[in-house]
Amino acid sequence: MADTLGLGPSFERSEGSTPSARTHTAPKGAVSADSDTPMRDAVPMPDTLIDEFLADVPEDRRGTIRTLHEIIVEAAPDLAPKIWPISGKPLLGYGDYHYRYASGREGDWFVLGIASQKQYISVYVCASDEHGYLAESRKDRLGKVSVGKSCIRFKRLDQLDLDEFRTLIGDAVATFASGDGFSM
Repeated sequence: MADTLGLGPSFERSEGSTPSARTHTAPKGAVSADSDTPMRDAVPMPDTLIDEFLADVPEDRRGTIRTLHEIIVEAAPDLAPKIWPISGKPLLGYGDYHYRYASGREGDWFVLGIASQKQYISVYVCASDEHGYLAESRKDRLGKVSVGKSCIRFKRLDQLDLDEFRTLIGDAVATFASGDGFSM
């Protein structure tokens, strides 16, 4: 499936592969959000690890991250949560797919993610459609948040329009299920 608009990588899917075992080829010259080191495997996350993950989050953000987690799990029950070690910090990621750059470099990435940064909370929606990156194309509807291509940043949950966020997550899940439009 080629991405004719250049908005995201194209995918290769082997016969009988499940959505969480997809492989895609990144566009020529694409740059990963992480360092040049290959991604370490994400750690599958039983329910007890979610509490352990939250224990390392500043107390004033735990409720917000738990709420975001619950929204994502409800909207995307097939995207298993895992802890991803990104730049030395844990990130709560949901679902995964395998990417391969034209250079031959490859690795794994999450579909949705939540991270507690120093100054704000980040939610990553690594999906795109014919209009561009899903998060970026809806930035005016997501509330009083800062939005990059795939990243939504905010300090308080009341800054995020939760109805629009649920819709965004549902659309990302539909994109994931179809095998189209992933982005890093």
